[in-house]
Amino acid sequence: MSRRLDPMTELQVFAEALEASHKIVRAGGMVDLGGLEAQVEELCREVVKTEGPVRLQILPMLERVIRSLGVLEEELRLCTAGAEHAEKAEKLMRAQSAYAATHGKAG
Repeated sequence: MSRRLDPMTELQVFAEALEASHKIVRAGGMVDLGGLEAQVEELCREVVKTEGPVRLQILPMLERVIRSLGVLEEELRLCTAGAEHAEKAEKLMRAQSAYAATHGKAG
């Protein structure tokens, strides 16, 4: 027999995990998206099982979680773009240094 979860509690736990993920990304760290994905899948299964009045109660929290996921997605996209830009700049600097070293010029 599987345990029955309280959707409001699960949403709150997930919202807290998202906030922690935001902090990690803002600090330049990486987030385990697989872990978040598993939480979302379990949460969605529970939300689908909820009935009328409970669904109405959890709707505002669910909307906040969805917005927070969108923000996290954008933060990760910007982080990835920034990392790609930094990598390209580093390669360019190495190429310039190598060129200067082989042509006797200061870089």
